[in-house]
Amino acid sequence: TWTVTPSGANDLDLARHTLLTFFSLLHDGRYAEAAKLYGGPYDVMREQNPDVPAEDYAALWQAACTRQSPCLLISKIVEQNQVASDEFELVVEFVWLDGTLFKLGPCCGATEAEMPPVWQFPYTVKKIDGLFRVMDGPVYVP
Repeated sequence: TWTVTPSGANDLDLARHTLLTFFSLLHDGRYAEAAKLYGGPYDVMREQNPDVPAEDYAALWQAACTRQSPCLLISKIVEQNQVASDEFELVVEFVWLDGTLFKLGPCCGATEAEMPPVWQFPYTVKKIDGLFRVMDGPVYVP
């Protein structure tokens, strides 16, 4: 993570940095720090983890990363666009710990022909009250 914002960094740079930092913090188990970079809803995490206090965001992230979704590192940003003055969409690829590409395969009895694997995932980063926030959580793996 940057300790000082580089001179010349524009909003797209800051959005990209926020997204990369968010997933690095989750991957490293630094859930309280990651929670500060998240601006999306917690409803699903609360539903999936009813034993976790609803306002304990660090504990919700810990539960999400250890029980529901692998909190992987981003290996590559394959596309990045500013879609509004305060909103950015970035498409990323993740890697497993061994460096192999993360692919979300078919689920729920479907075949690869019916549900082809996906390995690129869109994320939204918004500037809210002057701060950049990731609006989407890790890829859900059923």
